[in-house]
Amino acid sequence: MTRKMPLNQQETKEWDLHDRAIRNDIASRGFHLGLVPALGETPGWAFSIGLREYLNHPDLICFGLDVAFVGGIVQSMAHQVSRGQIYSADEPVDGIISDHEIFLRSVDRKWTTPFLGNACFYYGREDITALQIFWPDEMSRFPWHKSFNSAWRDSQPFLYESETHRAIPDKLLNSLRQEGSL
Repeated sequence: MTRKMPLNQQETKEWDLHDRAIRNDIASRGFHLGLVPALGETPGWAFSIGLREYLNHPDLICFGLDVAFVGGIVQSMAHQVSRGQIYSADEPVDGIISDHEIFLRSVDRKWTTPFLGNACFYYGREDITALQIFWPDEMSRFPWHKSFNSAWRDSQPFLYESETHRAIPDKLLNSLRQEGSL
């Protein structure tokens, strides 16, 4: 989940190829789209790299069990940013998901390395800014609403929270701990 510094020559070669792909994507379209697949019952996520550096906009991150779905959301919004759209925290956004608004919140810096590790590695620092994209349930309720669809409750951590027990669902937290990211 978190990109670690290359330890040996093979890892260095792999990172060089990955880094070159990131740089090519950013040069050609203004951002790179990173995808982390879901593992079992823990959500996957999609995130951007390059929006801050090239477009002076926070990078974006979105979670869900369907990485293609959340990847499409991040990609759509990143394309809009590359065309001049500016998104801000704590505001609803229309037009990304049909018939539903999405909502943005600022990611607490505590979570940038565990969830945006490749971006941190690319930028060479951990103090990057990002906006988390929240999608609603079928009744247009967001995960912080008590009546949000309970089947999807653990699909979107609350990275705007700094306290671990409030931010990360147990299954995702256990997965991060097993991997060594936390």
